[in-house]
Amino acid sequence: MPHYDELRPGEPLFGMFSRLSTYFKYPDKRAIVEETLGTGNAIATLLLPSHIDAFIARLPPGVQLSAESVIYLNTAFPAFAGLLPKKRQDALLNMMRSENSFGIHYLTGLMSSRIPLFNYLRLCPDCEVADRHRYGDCYYHLVHQMPGVYICPIHSKVISNTSVHATNKQMRYYLDPAEIASNRSVLANNNSLVITEHESILGSIAAQVQGLLDRRECIDIHPQIRTFYVDQLKTQGLATPSGQVRQQDFLKQVTAFYSPELLDLLGCSLSNGIESNWLADLVRKTDHAQFYLPHLLLLHFLKCTYDDFLVSKVGTKATPFGKGPWPCLNPVCPRYLTGSIRSCAVSYSRDAGWNPVGTFSCKCGFSYTRTGPDTTNENANKLSKIITFGALWDDELKDNWNSPRVSLRQLARLLGVDPKTIKRRALLLNLSFPRPLKIVRA
Repeated sequence: MPHYDELRPGEPLFGMFSRLSTYFKYPDKRAIVEETLGTGNAIATLLLPSHIDAFIARLPPGVQLSAESVIYLNTAFPAFAGLLPKKRQDALLNMMRSENSFGIHYLTGLMSSRIPLFNYLRLCPDCEVADRHRYGDCYYHLVHQMPGVYICPIHSKVISNTSVHATNKQMRYYLDPAEIASNRSVLANNNSLVITEHESILGSIAAQVQGLLDRRECIDIHPQIRTFYVDQLKTQGLATPSGQVRQQDFLKQVTAFYSPELLDLLGCSLSNGIESNWLADLVRKTDHAQFYLPHLLLLHFLKCTYDDFLVSKVGTKATPFGKGPWPCLNPVCPRYLTGSIRSCAVSYSRDAGWNPVGTFSCKCGFSYTRTGPDTTNENANKLSKIITFGALWDDELKDNWNSPRVSLRQLARLLGVDPKTIKRRALLLNLSFPRPLKIVRA
């Protein structure tokens, strides 16, 4: 794989591929897929791609990425898997890593629901402006493509439909890059009135979806979530002290809370009565897996969040790295050494002697691993390997690279790495090398 560009925060894997195809002017658009995944038959999908292990195996020397970090940071896996039984979570993770993508959507519960995927790729106008300011071009954001998300959780603006199909026969193995999609005509949204009328609720749902995407560990909450729902319904008189849900009253209050137009927009209609609908399924004793959107609707009705559930029923899960939050270790981040990281993804590998390896990711784009377990509080301020540097770190390097007053060692100390890492990163960023200016002594 001769060409690679760093995955940006919240950028889908195929979104990065589409940028590469433009940067390096691939004559055959399908060739980029063959080069990066080892096959030309991988379907271009933004949310749940497969062949992740094959992608990792083809990365250029010096690029430090793991399959787990790509899946948690640049796919929709955390949101799709967060409310699934553990067995399905593991099966979905393994399927995304492998070359077998058949059945991925079935595992998530999406196939058994009526919730549609978006037909067109989508962009937030304010995110486009911010991306161009930081990177020089815009890119697709995972959260904007997620089912049920109509409002940008960052800018609280309605997300626009581009005229680029999310998938069709012509674009089966390739996606037009966001910069091209942005320059084409924006399609009118037939649901604009419904979205405007329910902007507050849709904004809350978008924030909840972003929260799911930001999680760096999926735990098995399926056995406890029904009990949580029933306990909440008891406080509202919608369940008996013994836990029997008053289904008719429950349905009546939820349909009064959410308009039929909003539920239709989200693919979560409740017009089938109390015996056969997603609402009844959520509070029944069943192993049936529900997609995340019905859960978020019920949580919003109950004035709760996914984190409320974790705290009340699961508790703060002990990890080999102690109780979070954990610090960002990017020296140029405003949140440096503060508890800004809310979740930790724990894995075990042969390379680490089967010791626990924690992956920590800050919103600034900086992510790192640490081999545990932590034995003292001071361990939290150490890292084993930097996974992604992020735009903030890269911008600081670019700003100081040609400065006559900053030596290489000073720059390394400023950015918290050794001089060799500075040089390698400068090469990847195509900075002038060697540094053209000498140190000016004051």
